[in-house]
Amino acid sequence: MSLLLINFAQKLQIMRISGILSLCMLAFTGLHAQTGPGGVGSSATNILWIQGDSCLRGNGLVAGNTQLAATLVDQSGNGNDIYQSSSSRRGRISSNYQNGHAAIDFDGTNDFYYNDFGVANFTELETFTVMNFDLATQPSGNTDYLYRIGAANTQSVGFTRANTNSGALANHYLSYTEGNARWGPTLTNSVSIHTQSFTGTTPFHFLRTNGQDQTVDAHNSAINIGSEINLGRYANPLRHPFDGKLLEMIIFSSNLNVTQRVILENHLASKYALTMAANDKFAHDVGHGNDVTGIGQESATDNHTDSRGASIVQISAANDLEDGEYLLWGHDGGGTGTDTTEVPAAYVAATGQKMNQEWRVDLSGGDNTLGTMTIVFDLTGAMFGLDAA
Repeated sequence: MSLLLINFAQKLQIMRISGILSLCMLAFTGLHAQTGPGGVGSSATNILWIQGDSCLRGNGLVAGNTQLAATLVDQSGNGNDIYQSSSSRRGRISSNYQNGHAAIDFDGTNDFYYNDFGVANFTELETFTVMNFDLATQPSGNTDYLYRIGAANTQSVGFTRANTNSGALANHYLSYTEGNARWGPTLTNSVSIHTQSFTGTTPFHFLRTNGQDQTVDAHNSAINIGSEINLGRYANPLRHPFDGKLLEMIIFSSNLNVTQRVILENHLASKYALTMAANDKFAHDVGHGNDVTGIGQESATDNHTDSRGASIVQISAANDLEDGEYLLWGHDGGGTGTDTTEVPAAYVAATGQKMNQEWRVDLSGGDNTLGTMTIVFDLTGAMFGLDAA
């Protein structure tokens, strides 16, 4: 692996990273960063990560537009793929559904998926979903279940929208949490980011939508539920099927801190071109909204200080990270190939090359400076020519 290690001992302002990379390669090992979704977490606690962009047909080939998705491929590193063996029960792929990304389309009648992770019971749980209900209002007698995690009704949690039989609570968020109805806000049919948290401290149950905290009923204790998931239904036999689209789902078996939630929600908002209702920390979604990740701090005990995600850029060790301060970065999708565009003549003469991919950073909060930090570019396979004379 070829890595470029840079330590910046200067004030970092909001800027456009588009510098020339005509650089010596360093053999560098032992670097560690969080490389889960949005640069948050790892396979140790990220037990499931599925996307509409990464589904397979029954023959093992990538599922394209209108094709049935037999396997929802787990990106977490744990191999927790979710299957549906029956073709009549599979959702269809809807390509280019939101900002160029695909969704899994559940028909509200037959489609669902099931898996048992085969791990110890969950006493904490954190789920992030990018989804929408297809209908503007929930029909009578059908409570749409996006998912239920756990076994029996008294040993599970869920994410659902209540039907019109619920009277004044029709179309409201509902989680049957260990057999108790826990209500929340009205859920629309707009594509949204929903973050559902079950924690070990009171009030034990939280919901955020597009980064904004929602008012939900408290639970009475920490959960203790099994590790199986019904996706697109309540239970077997098929009950309360989901009628809507799922673009991405991420599950952690332990709770994230506030800083990590903010960074991951910003990552999803940039990826799917969604507007954050609160805690928007990245202003460059248009043009540089790919692989957004970041570092930040809410307090001395609530921070995220080393991050890489899916991109080639890792930032860590900022020595002046203050409460409320965030640094997020994303790229333009230009790819990691190189050419001579924007390269000074002296470098072109020495066969110098510049990477096509460019990044922008957004620094907000605190005193608008991070002091010194370490930035690493993973340049494996990149060729930049010789140094200028």
